[in-house]
Amino acid sequence: MKILFLGEKAEGSAEYVRDCLLELGHDVVHFGFDQKIPDFKDNYNAIIVSDYPSKEISSGQSKAIIKMVENGSRFIMIGGWGSFNGKGNSYYGHPLADCLPVILSPKDDRNNVPQGLVIFPDPDLHTDMPINWLEPPIVCGYNAAMPKDTAQVLVWMKPVQTDGSKIMLKKPVPLVIKNFFGKGVSIACLTDLAPHWCGGLVDWGSRRLGLAHVEIGDMFILFVQLLLEI
Repeated sequence: MKILFLGEKAEGSAEYVRDCLLELGHDVVHFGFDQKIPDFKDNYNAIIVSDYPSKEISSGQSKAIIKMVENGSRFIMIGGWGSFNGKGNSYYGHPLADCLPVILSPKDDRNNVPQGLVIFPDPDLHTDMPINWLEPPIVCGYNAAMPKDTAQVLVWMKPVQTDGSKIMLKKPVPLVIKNFFGKGVSIACLTDLAPHWCGGLVDWGSRRLGLAHVEIGDMFILFVQLLLEI
């Protein structure tokens, strides 16, 4: 799969997702959060946006991405301070918001959750991947966004509440949302896939994997793969 990956620090946070994509055998073109993207000359099977400044994606580039998705590509936005409507000035009102499977808040949608949120699959999530949902990780933050009417929540999160002696799980909130857009697919993952919001997600699994630049849990790479295949 040929993938355009926009965002994160090239020699840093981007390595978690980029190394997974390369390990999975994909052809990855990456531009960091501080790099300008040229006008598109190629089509991509998937476009991933994670903490990439919305102001750096021009109207023409947005139209090109939207056309790719309408024609069958996959659009994925990953959570973070510069994704969805982080800081209140990200993708709300941006042309790419039409592609998303969620409705963006006009306000800052960042939520830091120091006691964490436990992730779990929706019963309608059908996958053959050997993901160990019986030992789920905790994430520590997310962008709050509502699924569109036609979208489907495939992975949820339950906020943890504890006073140090008792632990309760509160009402679930969406984590991974899917929608169709033309002939393509749109995916929202409302937490980050790099520290700090990702919490234990990056270490999920009983086996450690040493990739090109980072070490991760074996369930983390399957979670990244899930976003590309559901």
